[in-house]
Amino acid sequence: MLSRIVLKNFRAPRPAGIPLLSLKNKASLAPRFSSKYKINRNTVGLIRCHNFSTGADGGDFAGGSSENHVLLENEFRRISGNTLVYIQDSIEEFSEDSGTEIDIEFSAGVLNINFGRKGSYVLNQQPPNRQIWFSSPISGPKRFEYDSDSHRWTGTKDGEDLIELLSNELSKLLEMSVIIPPEPNY
Repeated sequence: MLSRIVLKNFRAPRPAGIPLLSLKNKASLAPRFSSKYKINRNTVGLIRCHNFSTGADGGDFAGGSSENHVLLENEFRRISGNTLVYIQDSIEEFSEDSGTEIDIEFSAGVLNINFGRKGSYVLNQQPPNRQIWFSSPISGPKRFEYDSDSHRWTGTKDGEDLIELLSNELSKLLEMSVIIPPEPNY
């Protein structure tokens, strides 16, 4: 899958003759263009990421494009922090209602959920990647990115929803139905 970054300036109309920047990856954005286009923290928030598939020969466009918002770090921290607190609150509520002993702690962007001998889950914020990393005694490590269209954290490899995955795995681990409702949109 190829990705293309397009810089859009929403503060003022683009002067005639200055094209939108088109790059193969956003890592090269700051070093190459920062002095010429005055890219700063405010401007980076205006970057939109376009993903598209290539044809079998690798050159032709073969599918529709979708536009996903690239999160600023503070926006990522707010949304991912709200998600981790939501998961913590939901599991604590389940623990109280079911009488199941669960050791759960959220600190410095890391949520630890310990079930003693059955294993533990670790979910943590990864601000540089704008991901939540998930470690499970059942499925192992996974990474999730925020989909601003659906307001859900989806797996980077399989597109699986974080909340649904956790509900399913906790049900297997505890051998009882565990349903974490979809989180509200933040």
